[in-house]
Amino acid sequence: MEEVPKIPEVKEEIEEKLEEPEEEVEKKESQEKPPEPEIREEKPKESFPMIRPRVKKKSELISFKLSGELAYMMVGDFNKKIEESRNNYYNDLDLYYDYSSLDGEYKKFNFGPGFEVEVRVNPIPQLGIGIGIEYIHGWKKSNPTLYYSQTYSWGTYDSTNEIDFSYSVTVIPVKLGLYFNLPLSPELNVVLNGGLGYYFAKLSWEENWEWDDDGLDWWGNEYNWIGEDRYSTKASSKGIGFHGGFGFELGISENFAFVVEGQSRYAKIKNLEGDDEWSYSEEEYMNGTLYDTWSDSEKTHGSLYSYEWKSSLTGKYYFTTALWEEEPTNHNRRNIREATLDLTGFSIKVGIRIKLF
Repeated sequence: MEEVPKIPEVKEEIEEKLEEPEEEVEKKESQEKPPEPEIREEKPKESFPMIRPRVKKKSELISFKLSGELAYMMVGDFNKKIEESRNNYYNDLDLYYDYSSLDGEYKKFNFGPGFEVEVRVNPIPQLGIGIGIEYIHGWKKSNPTLYYSQTYSWGTYDSTNEIDFSYSVTVIPVKLGLYFNLPLSPELNVVLNGGLGYYFAKLSWEENWEWDDDGLDWWGNEYNWIGEDRYSTKASSKGIGFHGGFGFELGISENFAFVVEGQSRYAKIKNLEGDDEWSYSEEEYMNGTLYDTWSDSEKTHGSLYSYEWKSSLTGKYYFTTALWEEEPTNHNRRNIREATLDLTGFSIKVGIRIKLF
């Protein structure tokens, strides 16, 4: 049988507890309580700005460039011939004599499209050596009409001449150049270039006349002349020229760069040699019946010369070019010299460069 504590003993135990210091009580209570969970303060996440991935720059030794272009050429003597010996001369006939008029005009050209391919070697990143070939072709066509009309005591003579005119210049330079790269950013370079080239040039000149003439002779017979003249000149030569310019290259991937550049050119080609062909045919009708026919042709091989010739109708000098077997004489001519095809000008090029190694 369990022994029940006596009332006096219980009383003493309660009194002992009441007499304990407060610190001891708190210590015991803290030991009896379970530990409170640790609360961690969360730090705000750091934000970083968006960074555009840069094109990885690849070291290069050999690259290949392909570009298209629009080229400007002065052309020189041949544009001057069109202006003076064609347009000015026929307009002067109208001004001086009032029996000739030119409807339309002979057109000259300065611009032509082209392309270029080039292989470039970069022994160091800032310096490149390029070897390339270029092709430029400029041309122009025009269809003026020349009218003549003269009145005599026995009647009127009228002539209509329809002209089909075209001429072209083809240039193929083989070029050697130096390139200096000036980086503006990892993707963008300014590129300076300069060098020389050997220029192969060809000139083609076509001028075809078809005429229809009507008139009366002294006895009142009606005449009609129908015919054509065909002139063709083809000449070529070669010479040294120089070029220089600058451009921009934008890297669009590890191996490809987009290229825009402007390049000036100095090249004057002389010693132009070739062939001149002329053919003529005519039918003459009298009172509606075929009366007679004529035809002729000629071919000349020689060199192109430039000079001024004097017109017996206007009394003025006009600049022209013509192909001669030997240098022409001074009879009604002055300032005789070799003709010059002036290729001096500039090109605007757009293309792509491919890094091979």
